Amino acid sequence: MDLSVLSMYYPCLPRECEARSGKSVVKKVEPEAAVIFKKKAQPQTPEPEADVVMYCTEWCPGCRSARTFLKEHHIDYVEVDISKDRAAAARVRAWADGNETTPTFNIRGTIVVDWDRYRVEKLLGLD
Repeated sequence: MDLSVLSMYYPCLPRECEARSGKSVVKKVEPEAAVIFKKKAQPQTPEPEADVVMYCTEWCPGCRSARTFLKEHHIDYVEVDISKDRAAAARVRAWADGNETTPTFNIRGTIVVDWDRYRVEKLLGLD
């Protein structure tokens, strides 16, 4: 098997191979092939300090309903878009059994997964 043509396109291919029953056996690997890529560490964003934090996405219909509800009741809240903040998405997954369920609320330390108007009303003292 002639690897010289392939190595022009794939510089990390082994320089020496020998055919054994139609398969190549690697004898020597170029150093570039042995490089271990480290995943870039994502900066950990702290959870916002607010009485009401809504973890959401732009496209979520439940999030739109929750935004309208909170604005109608003049409730101050902090909105965190989990599609842009992966550390926040990880928090939501921890609270929602591995799912990125939106909206998810942190209301004074009580977590509400998904839009539950009556539970949110009760936690905000609006009932």
